[in-house]
Amino acid sequence: MFAYRHAFHAGNHADVIKHALALGCLKLMQQKEAAVMVVDSHAGSGLYRIGEALMRGRGEFPTGLAKLWPYRTAQMPELVQDYLQFVAGFNSSRSLEWLPGSPVMLARSLRSHDLLYAYEMHPSDHPLLQNNLSDYGRRVKSFRSDGFQSVMSLLPTVSKRAMFLVDPPYEDKRDYERTFVMVRDGLQRMSNTCFVVWIPMIARYDVERLLKRLQALAGEKLRIDLCVQPAALDGLGLTGSHVLVFTPPFGLQALCDEALPWLFKKLVQTPLDQAKKRGVLAPHFKVSLLPSQPLKTIKTVRQPSLSQTAYQRTARPRSSPSGLPSKPRARSSS
Repeated sequence: MFAYRHAFHAGNHADVIKHALALGCLKLMQQKEAAVMVVDSHAGSGLYRIGEALMRGRGEFPTGLAKLWPYRTAQMPELVQDYLQFVAGFNSSRSLEWLPGSPVMLARSLRSHDLLYAYEMHPSDHPLLQNNLSDYGRRVKSFRSDGFQSVMSLLPTVSKRAMFLVDPPYEDKRDYERTFVMVRDGLQRMSNTCFVVWIPMIARYDVERLLKRLQALAGEKLRIDLCVQPAALDGLGLTGSHVLVFTPPFGLQALCDEALPWLFKKLVQTPLDQAKKRGVLAPHFKVSLLPSQPLKTIKTVRQPSLSQTAYQRTARPRSSPSGLPSKPRARSSS
């Protein structure tokens, strides 16, 4: 389970969309004075330098952040502009040198009374995470423990306001079930919790099953789909991202409607006409507000037991000595 290192994927197109959405959600939630508890379930090390050993020759940032960096001073949608301003705050020069992860960007976004809990299980990444979060004081804490279990110990909060960024690597197939259980249990403990759940856009049954199960949970949800490249002929490879935001703060849908066309245009990797010629699913994007749909209750019907069924098959009508069915006896009037 420790083979995965987020440094391989830091700054890719998936990071762009989920980090921009997480920062946007937090900004909107902070419009109210009450404190917000922020949880990063799979934080990584928090900060990555282009050219470090883990990224050398296999970094994926050219598919995401590197494409947006030249436009950092141009006019762009608010959701993307805020995200790039955070990235620029970690890079003093004009060149892109540092790739901030979600925990350090969320920590820098906190107000004096907000809290951040970052979880990371990897024995090599957690000490780096601790070091990268050490300058933000006691309101920011990191744990080397399972982020999936955080909802049981943290919810409900005193302020009744919380945001969870849930983005496991999904290399372990059990992560799909754990993600569903985490969101389900969290909403049961505090129904107005904002969950930002990232799911990879890959050709796998587990992905479609998780999406359907999450969408069936009670509460309002905003679904964002961003596909930046067509699937390979064998169906393998990450083509984009699904993000489900539970209890989306007011204004998030408008920000997404504005940002997604711009992001799609900058991040798409294969022209639509070439994808259609190959006969594969073309790159696309979509923002959908899903209304509250509680789970349907199925009315159970009692089935006859095996012994009852066997009796019904073997039972015969009562017959008279003549072989004809006997008539029912008339009841006496007395």
